[in-house]
Amino acid sequence: MKCASCQGEWTPPENLSLSKCPFCQTDILQKMSNQAEVDSTEAILGKMLQLYGFELLKQDQRLSAMISDLFSHDKRIKKMLLLSVKEKVPEQIFALENYKERETRLNAIQLNLKEEAFLNNDTAHQIISVWRNAIDLGDPDESFEIIQHNYLYGFRNIKNKIIIPCKYSNAEKFSEGLALVVFDRKHGFIDKHGKEIIPFKYDDARPFEGCLAKVNLNGKWVFIDKYGDEIIPIIYDSVYPIDQYLVVKTFDIFGLYDRFGNIVIDIDRQYRSILPVEGNHFIVWSGSIGHHLINSEGAIIIKPIECYSMRPYASGLFEIDSRCDGSWPACIDYVNIENHFFKNIKEISEGLRLVRKVSYRRDYDEGNRKYGYLSTNGKILIACTYDYATSFNNGKALVQKDGETYFIDKIGNIVLHLKNYNSIHDFIEGFSIVRFNDLEGFIDENGEEICEIKYSKVDNFHNGIAKVKNSEHFGFINKNGREILDIKYNHISAFKKRFAVTTIYVQGKGDYFGLINDDGIEILPVEYNRISILDNGWVSIWNNEGKGGFVNPQGIRIIPDIYENLGRFEKGKVAVCINDDWIWLFENGEKCNDECYPERYAEDYDEGPSHKELLDDQWEENDNEWLYSRENNDE
Repeated sequence: MKCASCQGEWTPPENLSLSKCPFCQTDILQKMSNQAEVDSTEAILGKMLQLYGFELLKQDQRLSAMISDLFSHDKRIKKMLLLSVKEKVPEQIFALENYKERETRLNAIQLNLKEEAFLNNDTAHQIISVWRNAIDLGDPDESFEIIQHNYLYGFRNIKNKIIIPCKYSNAEKFSEGLALVVFDRKHGFIDKHGKEIIPFKYDDARPFEGCLAKVNLNGKWVFIDKYGDEIIPIIYDSVYPIDQYLVVKTFDIFGLYDRFGNIVIDIDRQYRSILPVEGNHFIVWSGSIGHHLINSEGAIIIKPIECYSMRPYASGLFEIDSRCDGSWPACIDYVNIENHFFKNIKEISEGLRLVRKVSYRRDYDEGNRKYGYLSTNGKILIACTYDYATSFNNGKALVQKDGETYFIDKIGNIVLHLKNYNSIHDFIEGFSIVRFNDLEGFIDENGEEICEIKYSKVDNFHNGIAKVKNSEHFGFINKNGREILDIKYNHISAFKKRFAVTTIYVQGKGDYFGLINDDGIEILPVEYNRISILDNGWVSIWNNEGKGGFVNPQGIRIIPDIYENLGRFEKGKVAVCINDDWIWLFENGEKCNDECYPERYAEDYDEGPSHKELLDDQWEENDNEWLYSRENNDE
């Protein structure tokens, strides 16, 4: 078999269901199982045969084990397929290579299922149809080429042998073993032997996809299977597939069938839209009573809501756009199947999703803004009673309630009380920013303060260091709370390409700039007129004499600051100007003798705002795209 992820080929061990790729460790069949609730039964079985080969059809024990794993979510399908393996149906169908006798033999197998396995005709027909389609999908050879002669179409194989003569007025490529062709202005389907499988009687048609084809007769659309049987009544203005369902439409009214032709949502319900979602649920809208969620039996799971739209958001959650009229902006709420509304929904962490519960349709009351936790399927596990909360980390979450701060476990029990901080934040790199008496600091995941709460502002940890500010100046601390850079800088920019620019203001002289790396080490002292961190990781520097040079991405000053002008980097070289002459330098600083044109290679360094224009409360949003220029800071 062949792995779709890494393309490695190997022979899987016998009598095993799930098999990992020995090269990339991808769990092959488990990957398919994740799609089993979305793809059709035939598609899943077809992929299985493509991966494991048709010899699998002769290995009853292994085939049964795979079916049990793949279709554990649908007991009816699993039971039907296991019975078919016991009766050796897939092996018999695969053996039918003689197309002239195939339909007769298929009918005989179906009759035997009815008599020996005591099945009704519909179930027996469904078993034959599923395995026939799966075997066709498992043989994905669609290599026939369409040819044309005298405005008529036919097919030839990869050896240029004409297999089907040019006699059709139009033809589509083979899809799932059949080709859509047009003869005498009517559409039908032929197999690779040129045999007419589905008669030429349709006014329009589409190729087979997912073992079904969409066809039109007398202005009405319908789906047919590979036997030519109409899966649903031919009474609809429009039909189309979505996931494992067939949507039908007449006069802007929608209904829904499954792929076996069973009614899921009757068109008589007068729904104006239908959207299948996970868990066999459907978002429907009937105009008069708004959007609501129903199950496959038609029971209402979420009550009708007057809202602009309703869309799936995450497992068990749905997005509600609850705008009232044109005078109000859209208000996005979220609802789960218990009919609650949420905002500030976080990603799932350790099996729980942090949410903030609000009131429908707009949340004016601060008292209603409470935090809690949902399970992966949208059920409330820990009630929304907290004034603030963080996502779970190492089995604990930090919460605030009624002026108290503490850690809770995954069932809501208090495991550790903390100081009553004014505010708390999510944990980043194992630490949370806390505020107490208008000062900020950090606590670790055990609730211990790593240093005194004494800073006017702190930033989240990055690569083990955090930017802090006292009343006037900036510096850095490490995860032990020790100050690794003196708190002396007037400004420290955000990190870009491992570097940040530091600034010190000298009374009467303006600003000077330096450079630190993301380990908190000062690479360049604060004595430069201008510093710019470039997109390629290099740093341009300009001294007090107006001369420039470069620091490489490792923080080493490779090209000294002796040049009158600096140009752009190109193919391992950089253009610089000295004594009014432009030259190339290699990235190691050595001269290159290639000719250099200043009008082409000179870099246009647009000077951006100085650090005084970057307000102290702008944390993390500065991407360091600008130069830091002393000339722009003169008083």
